[in-house]
Amino acid sequence: MRILKNALMLLSAAFMIATTVGAQNLPKANAAVTPVAQMNAPEPGRTLEKLETLTGTITILNDAAKTITLTTSDGTPYDFKMTRETKITIDGRPATLADLTAQSNGQASVEFVPTSTGNFAHSVELSTK
Repeated sequence: MRILKNALMLLSAAFMIATTVGAQNLPKANAAVTPVAQMNAPEPGRTLEKLETLTGTITILNDAAKTITLTTSDGTPYDFKMTRETKITIDGRPATLADLTAQSNGQASVEFVPTSTGNFAHSVELSTK
């Protein structure tokens, strides 16, 4: 019985020491903590990923949703989200998404940023010649 009592006292003391030491490593209640999303966020105007380029034919263009689908020569479709910053050109001249709708035939090249929320078009160049 005496051995059991000593063992319980030893375990209690070890537990108290462990919780005291562990509590010292915790951040203080009023300390500023940076959320993970902010730690990984790019600076304004910068991206975390490198730009990639695909070439093919624009097969679907949704002006309302501001998206295009580019189908590559092997038949693989890729969806792209257009933003206000997306640069659109047709035969080297500045154009709009509506202009792409009117002239969607031809070879297109899309420079884009792949992200976990979709492919964001950085630029779209349509060549009708």
